Amino acid sequence: MVGMSDPHLLHETHSQSKFLTGTMAENYKTIAERKQAERQSRIPKEWLLKSLPSLDKVNVEDIPRSCGVLSVSELKITEQYDATALAQAIASGELKCVDVTRAYCKVSEPGTLYQSNIMF
Repeated sequence: MVGMSDPHLLHETHSQSKFLTGTMAENYKTIAERKQAERQSRIPKEWLLKSLPSLDKVNVEDIPRSCGVLSVSELKITEQYDATALAQAIASGELKCVDVTRAYCKVSEPGTLYQSNIMF
């Protein structure tokens, strides 16, 4: 039976670990940049902020309202309904699922972009 004390197994495991670590260490920044570019390319252009807020801005709660990306009805969806009320409004036909989804995608996007700008 081959165990962890087998010198061949130890050498093979160490070599694989070194290879994976080396490969990841060399490429993680390249992979991250590529994935960020892919994410950015999939966001509809009309959802993008014209400019990012200053990096020293502490409270970003007003960005969805002030950025000009959301319509009045989308702001209403994201600000005036809780989860239960949204479910009831969708069930009654007052709101459409696609409109609620779009509103929440649009309201989250400025925060994602702002966070990405700070972190990367």
